[in-house]
Amino acid sequence: MIDAVIFDVDGTLVDSVVHEIVAWHEAFVRNNFDVTRDAVRQQMGKGADHLLPTLLPQESKRTHDRIAEAQGKIFRAQHRPDVRAFAMSAPLMTRLREAGVKIAIGSSGDKEDIEHYLRLTRATDLVDVLVCMDDVERSKPDPDIFQLALKRLGGPNTQRVLAIGDTIYDVQAATAVGIRTIGVLGGAFGMATMRKAGCIAVYHDVAELFARLSASPLRLDDADLGADARLAAVLTRG
Repeated sequence: MIDAVIFDVDGTLVDSVVHEIVAWHEAFVRNNFDVTRDAVRQQMGKGADHLLPTLLPQESKRTHDRIAEAQGKIFRAQHRPDVRAFAMSAPLMTRLREAGVKIAIGSSGDKEDIEHYLRLTRATDLVDVLVCMDDVERSKPDPDIFQLALKRLGGPNTQRVLAIGDTIYDVQAATAVGIRTIGVLGGAFGMATMRKAGCIAVYHDVAELFARLSASPLRLDDADLGADARLAAVLTRG
């Protein structure tokens, strides 16, 4: 039985990865740096505190901060309005809560964006614990986000906690605190890469995970795979 699930947001609950990549690329161009979109894609899942030193290791923190600020403005003005929730994000959380599973959010994103996405997915009232970059010093792949999420969840046995995320950095951060990860494909990394990173299972998206819930690592004692699959199909069509 699982006691808690820690969800990533970008690329997991909402289809934001491509928009984030484009915004980062535009921010680099505006600041006269030649960084490709593919290079940015490979860093998705990290916060700016790790992404920028990796892509621009010779530049100062002041330069990093300037680019991060530009990216935030570009993203919120031009790209965030186009972000959509992945189908079945809220129904999956609802199903878990009905089974007594606590829901946490553990994201390298800013609180403003994460709260916007939770409203977008209609999941605000389904979340027991929210941890994002506003709460910690270091983003993923450092374990700070997961450490604080576990603390706010009341210190559950990590063997009874699962993470759900779309990047190898989700897996690395979760593994560092003894949490296993279910992977989904949000646009940054493929299935083989996620499996190699250590995911115990990988699904195309949360809709597939919901449809196969009873056969997944999230399987609930009273879950009915057929009922879950039928509900997933109905809600997806709707």
